[in-house]
Amino acid sequence: MNYKQKMLLMVLIFASVGNAQTSFQCHTKMGQNLDFNLLSDSCMLTDNRCDTDYQFRDAFHSKKLTTTIGIMVMCENGDCYVESDTLKKLSEHVKIAYAKYGIDIRVDFLKYINNTGGPSTSFGIYQKYAINPESVVNIFYSHKKIDYCTAFAMVPWSGMHFIWLNTNCLWAWNFNSLVHELGHIFGLAHSMSKSYIEGGTCEQCDEPVHDLDDQSFNYRGDWVADTPANPVRSIERNFTDDCNAVEAGLEYDCDGALIDLENGGAENFMTYNVMGCLNHFTPQQVSRMKCWGCQEEMAGHVSCV
Repeated sequence: MNYKQKMLLMVLIFASVGNAQTSFQCHTKMGQNLDFNLLSDSCMLTDNRCDTDYQFRDAFHSKKLTTTIGIMVMCENGDCYVESDTLKKLSEHVKIAYAKYGIDIRVDFLKYINNTGGPSTSFGIYQKYAINPESVVNIFYSHKKIDYCTAFAMVPWSGMHFIWLNTNCLWAWNFNSLVHELGHIFGLAHSMSKSYIEGGTCEQCDEPVHDLDDQSFNYRGDWVADTPANPVRSIERNFTDDCNAVEAGLEYDCDGALIDLENGGAENFMTYNVMGCLNHFTPQQVSRMKCWGCQEEMAGHVSCV
């Protein structure tokens, strides 16, 4: 399976919280020599106009989207690891986070599933327990005996629409981990300079420090121009208690330019950082989410008006 095929299938996220280091298992599993030239000589993932024509994409910015999610917790041997009050707070947090951008997240169900002796893989869980998958974005939490958050989200052009997260994502990474994963469901990449690929050496499609009004950067990096260049291993940065400043560390892009860590990029929902400090999407990220939400690939899962 080549790189393009893999990216059409999934986004994998492995982030260590306990020791403040990012584990880029996704890159390791997929191989070190991946071709970033996905369509001809471009850096595009797909030939959909949401990718290839930023003016077409940005015309969707004023659209109103509605999507329905359902959250299930996998219980093992009578232990569900997550209290019902936590699930209610989680769903409210996600609804509020997206509402300010004209995206209405509706919650169809919050359920506990007895998975004792059942499937352990994300796809196995989805295949066995998905409820109304043709119209509901199914979200599964299951417990893994690890001390970091792992999460998995499908991208809109994959043909499936579901998310899997480890329950540690609730305890350690705040509720923003699900806000982040839903961003992938709507077609967003990581705001780090390497988009869906983390780690490794610099590639020609990486996003260097740039003028946020330079629209050419809609076609590399994370495919939106108005996100600042963001270091790959951004979770290694430390924040003050009020999330307003980065405490230490100079970081550079692949061209050697100094990255401004306090100019918005460090608090973007689609970066890897202290999840409690993440607080916004950019206007072009919103346009990208709404563009993909209005495409045929999301039909049945999203109402677009």
